[in-house]
Amino acid sequence: MTPEEMIQLVVSGSEDDYSQELNSAFHNGFPIEHLKPLLTSKNIEIQGLGSHLAYELGPKVRPLLEEIVPLLESERPQIRSDAIIILLDCATRFDAEPLGKVFCLLDDPDPFVQRGAMRFVQHCERAELNVGINAAARLCPGTVFEDFPRFLGKDFYNYRPISRAILRQLLLHESVVAKRLAVGLASRPRQVVDKTFLDLVSEATEEECQNVLLWARNPTRYSGTIARYL
Repeated sequence: MTPEEMIQLVVSGSEDDYSQELNSAFHNGFPIEHLKPLLTSKNIEIQGLGSHLAYELGPKVRPLLEEIVPLLESERPQIRSDAIIILLDCATRFDAEPLGKVFCLLDDPDPFVQRGAMRFVQHCERAELNVGINAAARLCPGTVFEDFPRFLGKDFYNYRPISRAILRQLLLHESVVAKRLAVGLASRPRQVVDKTFLDLVSEATEEECQNVLLWARNPTRYSGTIARYL
């Protein structure tokens, strides 16, 4: 059976057990555009298969950014989490609105999605961090996100270095979302992880905050890609 025939069966709802075969086909040159009908399907199961495949394909799905961004608003936490990880692989500083939408998920109701957003803060490029923070402020007016640019800077050319003072201010903020941002910032890779940063934000008691800090303290034990929603 050809990959095209598998896609047709999946989209029709006749079959959904071709994830391994399609993953292999896409990795071996099957045109990435064939993933579009899965990502845009109104059927949540088909959409979930599409997000899983995109998650596995990583940077290869950059041409499908327009189809991936709406997944950040999916009703299913697994799909929102997949979309965060996909964008970590393929978004750039020129994708302001997608980056802003990822940062807005620091306020997601699902703990696993919150963790994914914190890991995005932890691992994205510094330019993407500033672009995303400023875009989130525009996308979520009247919320805690409007406060964040003053901590990190208004653009990616003139940004403020992450410091203990910034982390303390975020931890003292009344919103728990600010504490999640602090945890992500404190965990960002440096030549050597500054464990005093991690100690400073350790009072953020949410389970997913503690998970991110645990991984930052033990990078060799918890290396690899961000786990999918289980």
